[in-house]
Amino acid sequence: MAAAPTPGRADWPRRVPAVRLTGSGRTAAIGGYLAAIAGCVLLLVITPSGRPKWNSIYAEDGATFLHQAVTGSWPGVILHPYGGYMHLVPRLIAGLATILPIGWAPIVFTGSSMLIRALLAAFVYRASADHLGAPAFRLLAAAAFIAVPAGETRDNVANLHWYLIAAAFWAVLWQAPSWGGAVLGTVVAVAAIDSDPLTLALAPLVLLRLATMRRRRDQLLLAGYVAAAVVQLLVVTHSGNADRPGFPWYRVGGIAAERVVLPFVAGRTQTNLTGVGLLLVALAIVAVIAWPGLRAGGRARLVVIAALAVDTVLLIVMWQHGERSIADPSRTLRGNSRYTVTPTILLVSALAASLSTFKPRAAPLLRAGNAAIAGGVSALVLCIMLFGQTTSRHGAGPTWHAQMRVARAECVLTGEPNAGLAIDPSGWRSVLPCRLLGVSGAPAGGVLFQPGKTGG
Repeated sequence: MAAAPTPGRADWPRRVPAVRLTGSGRTAAIGGYLAAIAGCVLLLVITPSGRPKWNSIYAEDGATFLHQAVTGSWPGVILHPYGGYMHLVPRLIAGLATILPIGWAPIVFTGSSMLIRALLAAFVYRASADHLGAPAFRLLAAAAFIAVPAGETRDNVANLHWYLIAAAFWAVLWQAPSWGGAVLGTVVAVAAIDSDPLTLALAPLVLLRLATMRRRRDQLLLAGYVAAAVVQLLVVTHSGNADRPGFPWYRVGGIAAERVVLPFVAGRTQTNLTGVGLLLVALAIVAVIAWPGLRAGGRARLVVIAALAVDTVLLIVMWQHGERSIADPSRTLRGNSRYTVTPTILLVSALAASLSTFKPRAAPLLRAGNAAIAGGVSALVLCIMLFGQTTSRHGAGPTWHAQMRVARAECVLTGEPNAGLAIDPSGWRSVLPCRLLGVSGAPAGGVLFQPGKTGG
C-alpha cells in the first residue's frame, strides 16, 4: 500500500486546484481586487514624501525620461540606455506624458508610480496563492510592496524596477490556472527584465520552471523571459557604460545586515553592534525567519530558498557595483535606500512562506496559538515597515508649474530653443523645448541634450 502523503509537503509543480468562480462570486472577487488597489493607492497618496506629490517631478523622471521622450524619436527612444541598461516601464510612462499637456507631467509620473505598485501588490496576492495558501500570508507578501520603507523610490517611475523584480519572482513561481493569468505573469516578467537586467537573478528559477512545468501556458513566461532578456542584453552590450565603483564583495554581508535585516526587524533603530557581532545577529534573524519554512518542506521550502538565494545574488551585484555616493553603512543606518527595497520585499516573502506552515493541525488551543503567532508576526512586520517610513531629506523642492513659468520667461528673454526646469532633488534639471512650454515665436533649432546630474 502506498504511503499517505505528508500534510503540507506538496511538491512543485503540482498545483493546488483552483477554485473556479462564476457569476456573483467572480464579480465579488473583481470588486475586492479593485477596492484593494484603490486602498493601496490611497495609502501611498497620504504617505508623506517631503515634496508636492502632484506638482513635482523627481530626478530621472524629468531630467532623463521626460526630456528624451519629448526630444527623441518614438518608439526608438525605448531602447535608449540610461545608466548602462534599458528602462522599458519608465520610457512607456514618459511616452504617455508626451501626449498629454506638459503641465500634467507630475500627475502622470507620480500617479503611474503609485498605481503600478498597487497593481503589483494585487498581482502578488493572486500569484502567491499556490505557495502561501491562506489569504493572511498572501496579504503579508503583497502588502510589502506598499509598506516597505520606500525612501528615494517613493512617487517616481525611475525606481519602479525594484518593485518589478520582486513581482517577477512570484510571476516565475506561479502556475497560472488560465491563459489570462499566464499572459499577466509574462507581462510582469518582461516588464521587469526590460526595466532592469538584475532580473536575470531569477534565471535559475526560470530554468527550474522549464524542467518541471509541461503545460503550454506555463511555458509562455519562459518564452517572454528569454526574448526580453535578449533585448535587454543587446542594449547593455551596446551601451558602452563602464561599471561604477562600489563596495568590495567582502563587505556585502555587513551591508545586508545593516541596511536590510536590521531595519526589517527594528525599523529605524540605531545599533551599537558592528562588524562580526552585527553579522551574526543578522544571520540569526534570517535563520529564525527561514527555519519553519525549511523544516516544513514542499512549497514553503521552495519559496524560502528561492527568496534568500535571489536576495543574496542581488545584494552582491548591487552593492559591488553601486555608486560610492550612497551613504556608507559603517557610518549611518538608513534602511530605505533603493538598493534595499527588493531584498526587503523578498525577505518578507520568505517570512510569509514560513508563517504559512503554522497551520491548524491539533487541539483548538494550539490552533489559536498558531493563528496568533502568524497573525501577530505579520502585523508587527507590516507596522515596523510602515511606521519606519521617512520623508524625503530634500525638503519641499521646486514645484513644476512654478518652474514652467520660470522656463517660459527664460525662453522669451534668451531666445534659446530650450529652457531648463529645476526639479527635485537640488541640482537636477529637466531641459525641454520652448515650443512644448507654449512659448510662441521661440526659435526653431536642434535640441541640446542636457539632462543635468548623472545619478543612479
